[in-house]
Amino acid sequence: MPDAHWTPAHDIALLYMAAAYGFDDSLSDAEAVSVQEALAPWAAGYSLDVRETLIEAATLLAEGDTPDREVAEAVARLSDEFSPDHHSDILKGLVSIAEADGVLLQHEQGLITHVAKTWGHKALGEQLMDNTTAAVQSGDEDWSLIHELAFLFVAVAHAGNHELNSDEVAMVKKRLGPWHPDLGASAIEDVIRTALQVYAASDQALIQDVVRTLKQALPDVQRLAVLDDLYCVARADGPITDEEESLIEALGRSWDVQVRLSPTCGDA
Repeated sequence: MPDAHWTPAHDIALLYMAAAYGFDDSLSDAEAVSVQEALAPWAAGYSLDVRETLIEAATLLAEGDTPDREVAEAVARLSDEFSPDHHSDILKGLVSIAEADGVLLQHEQGLITHVAKTWGHKALGEQLMDNTTAAVQSGDEDWSLIHELAFLFVAVAHAGNHELNSDEVAMVKKRLGPWHPDLGASAIEDVIRTALQVYAASDQALIQDVVRTLKQALPDVQRLAVLDDLYCVARADGPITDEEESLIEALGRSWDVQVRLSPTCGDA
């Protein structure tokens, strides 16, 4: 246990923060609200402030040498601390946090499965994931930067007239391919298909997460190249709309790069 004042509510906070932070080391507004709502009754039971408890848990995860072990130990401690009914409630809170951004990622599914099995709630864990309203990432794929890019390309293509036509899809394929030249045309299509599935079930919070992730992962020159790609995707179905232009310019401001609204696109 981290120290003498650490309570079971802190362990629950640690578990919840691991689900919220585990993929991209950032917390969307939707995830933040979900974490606070899920932890509130447990913190109240130990007369703790929700925000302070979450900060302590996040600090332990961020500063610890072995965050995975910290989570595993928290799950083990909670096994002995609560009744099966309480375990069920904690697990439901965990799932609500994991799906708050509209996507149930592999690492989140793995955490839910581990907790459910450890606490003897395997069937409940499977039921909660089967009934989720979030897009479920398949177990045979990795969500990587190429998927993030495809997601953003799809989001911009959809922004203009709220639909995707064949010209836009073809341009997405053309501009996405060079970002991962080792992938063939079929694999790029699979990436786009996955991104479309995730986008269909996403909300504004997930789009913001993708924007933050790409800003952290790409240097300035590559972020500028992405904006050029997005411009070409946006104008694939005709002149760029005010909404599309505003979106690309907002991305440029967020990424601290100057938008060039005149790249050479060519035919898809």
